[in-house]
Amino acid sequence: VAKWVRQAGATPIIADSPGPGNIFDARVLRQVYQVTGMITAAEEGGAVLNYDVRTTTVRCPQGRASDAYHAARVMLQADAIISLPKLKTHDLVQFTGAIENLFGTVPGAVKARYHAQFPSVDRFSAMLIDILTCYQPILTVMDAVVGMEGDGPSAGDPRHIGLLLVSKDAVALDVVATAIVGLDSATVPPIAAAVRRGLTTG
Repeated sequence: VAKWVRQAGATPIIADSPGPGNIFDARVLRQVYQVTGMITAAEEGGAVLNYDVRTTTVRCPQGRASDAYHAARVMLQADAIISLPKLKTHDLVQFTGAIENLFGTVPGAVKARYHAQFPSVDRFSAMLIDILTCYQPILTVMDAVVGMEGDGPSAGDPRHIGLLLVSKDAVALDVVATAIVGLDSATVPPIAAAVRRGLTTG
């Protein structure tokens, strides 16, 4: 993806915000980039790794769960956002894909606070849709080559799927991805929240 961005004449910046138990600082980011292979990917793709751990508040006047969210400042400095989720199951919202991936814009340990602030699955899903509509990624590329099933987002089992899913519409991508893995899209909470918001028929 970094190579595609460079070919388009732009500068790719790889950014992440691990959590919810992590402090959002450069040391933690460096560890995550190393373990996940992002350092190598950046070198090979000609990308810049983000180490800016400043945070800000993003106003979201159309939000249903809240009208403002904490965010990594780098998100607001980018001209466009390309989201790169992994296909996984999730113990709270059933499925973590294109919609849920943008929860990664929330800095580190603030994620845990949001889990407490939006404790029900419906409220949490509404928050995810708020964040999606605030950032509106221009493209989502989902890695479904090897997915994960079971007790997600981190305690499941690898599952070979063999797909790469790409869409300009993050919600549509999740509808397709959930159908591929045998879930009823309409019952997946973030997609149901998107249906209520009029973003999809499901």
